[in-house]
Amino acid sequence: MPLPFPLNNVGARFGKRNFAADPYHKGIDFPMPAGTPVPAAAAGTVTGTGYLASINQWVEIDHGNSLVTRYHMLGSVTVARGARVSAGETIGRVGPKHGVSTGEHLHFELRDKTRNDAIYGTAIDPIANITRLDGAPVTAPSGGAPNVRAIQLALAGRDYAVVVDGKDGPQTRGFVTQYQRALGLTPDGVAGPIQTWPKLRIVEDGIRGPQIIRTVQAALGIRPDLRDGIEGPVTKRLALAKYGITLSQATPAQIIDLQRRANAGTL
Repeated sequence: MPLPFPLNNVGARFGKRNFAADPYHKGIDFPMPAGTPVPAAAAGTVTGTGYLASINQWVEIDHGNSLVTRYHMLGSVTVARGARVSAGETIGRVGPKHGVSTGEHLHFELRDKTRNDAIYGTAIDPIANITRLDGAPVTAPSGGAPNVRAIQLALAGRDYAVVVDGKDGPQTRGFVTQYQRALGLTPDGVAGPIQTWPKLRIVEDGIRGPQIIRTVQAALGIRPDLRDGIEGPVTKRLALAKYGITLSQATPAQIIDLQRRANAGTL
């Protein structure tokens, strides 16, 4: 289910509620500390960003098929209008408590441009309708197959000595073949969306373990023989410079953001 964060993190839900300042809630809220990276729920095109006193900074993404997602209560925005974003790509960060809100959180909306409800306008319940979005974790514009960088990062996370250069060739296909043979899959060297990629891709579970550390080390350009799955001083320094966080201090939501970005090839 392509929600920005796991369903069990939802606080306030869609619909009528006992809150005088906003009795008809047009989205769902994810209580998250300020600074938490906010991922795009699905691939799409950024159609708007801005600031309103009532909702702080915001981002709007058009996903096609009349569906739009909106992200409110942001403290910062990292994408621009017209940008094409991948599922899981960071579009901003949660902001401080703002307006009439009761705490730091992401407000997430799903809108159907064909709808015109008297109370909710184009907004629809994200939880009930989120499967209308394409939940594929990746990447390439066609077919749902992963891009080469995503494949390489996933291989690196599984301790294959792949060089992450984004180039398709004998190196990457050779490691994919090794992985397929280890799992008893057809060893064709292609990480396709049906047989191999669902098993190879990084599990988006928010767990800070050797797999995501090796993946991050690969994304940071650390040599294969030095990717040990341990956040030493070099990994910590490079991660802080590139992502603004260290893995040892990252929250589960921030780890999920890194995992999603790895699966999208944007880490």
